[in-house]
Amino acid sequence: MKAALRLLVALCVIASAPAVYAGQTDTDDSVATTITTTVVAAVTSSTAAAGVVAKSLQTGLATYYARGFEGMRTASGEVFRHAANIAAHPSWPLGTIARVTNLATGQSADVRIMDRGPFGASRKRGVIIDLSQSTARELDMIRAGVVKVNVEVIEWGKQR
Repeated sequence: MKAALRLLVALCVIASAPAVYAGQTDTDDSVATTITTTVVAAVTSSTAAAGVVAKSLQTGLATYYARGFEGMRTASGEVFRHAANIAAHPSWPLGTIARVTNLATGQSADVRIMDRGPFGASRKRGVIIDLSQSTARELDMIRAGVVKVNVEVIEWGKQR
């Protein structure tokens, strides 16, 4: 996939580059260098962009916080409230806004990542995000407790 993307970007850059005529002997090297530099820059930036896109969508299981966490401090320093649309993710920057979609029902909710988790056995079972109870209600997952979801980044946060 990455190789195909690189080739596509390189072909687009080459196709949009100015024509080089055989009669241009004194500038052929500078034009070739410019085209090569442009192609390398385009491929590098497209590869970086592809990496960001690949990391911005995850599929896995979601759970929700137990009642005992109400009022406790989170990794971001704020107080956890079940009534807020907030979530925990193990690696995405704190403050990231993500859309969580219940794959069984198609219902989705936007959450702000403000804590770290899930950890341990949950993570090994494939749980990729912990949600507040209000978000779990919106996704119609209270009864099930654990549901399969897509988690997509809407806006990256600034904190790590």
